[in-house]
Amino acid sequence: MWNVITLDGFFEGTQNWDLSFHNVIWGEELEKLSIEQLKNAEIIIKFLSSSEKVNYTSISTNLGVKRDMVVKIIDLLEKSDLIYIVQDVVPTRELRSNKKVLFSSPGIRIALNEVNESSIIGFSREDMFGLILKNSGIKFAYNYKQDGYDYLVKTVKFEIGKNKTKNSISKGTIVVGDYLDVEYKNHTLHVPMFLFALID
Repeated sequence: MWNVITLDGFFEGTQNWDLSFHNVIWGEELEKLSIEQLKNAEIIIKFLSSSEKVNYTSISTNLGVKRDMVVKIIDLLEKSDLIYIVQDVVPTRELRSNKKVLFSSPGIRIALNEVNESSIIGFSREDMFGLILKNSGIKFAYNYKQDGYDYLVKTVKFEIGKNKTKNSISKGTIVVGDYLDVEYKNHTLHVPMFLFALID
């Protein structure tokens, strides 16, 4: 999470990928800083993989990592396309507290968790939902209020998983989960995740 630039503004030497001038600054102090930053990144990404919604302050407090370092690491994880933060269904609402974090692949979240808890499986379903939509170029938003559905795609509401009771799901919501068949009941369409994955 550091970079070197020459005084005349170059990131490499006279040849492509000539990084030999990095050896000028490399030493015990920079090595120690690099190891510390990598350890922080590791504990933060593992924390994210077992969480549904997070905020920078709680991560900082729970993990003992400075808040500005948390912000920097999450920003780098987003830029590397490992994770992304889902925007609110109300576009003008600023995400000041909890943020919904999805992994770019459900396999990443599962691989980072030693324990295969049901909550991790549920979060991975949402990662898969996001992956399918992102790969299809479809924009979506998260319902932070959690009042009857999880995600909004244009005007269509989606609930991921089947944990909510039929009364807590908004009328007309499509439920995507671990089903074998498509079913319509109680004004709700239930779609298997494997069929949802076929959209494009």
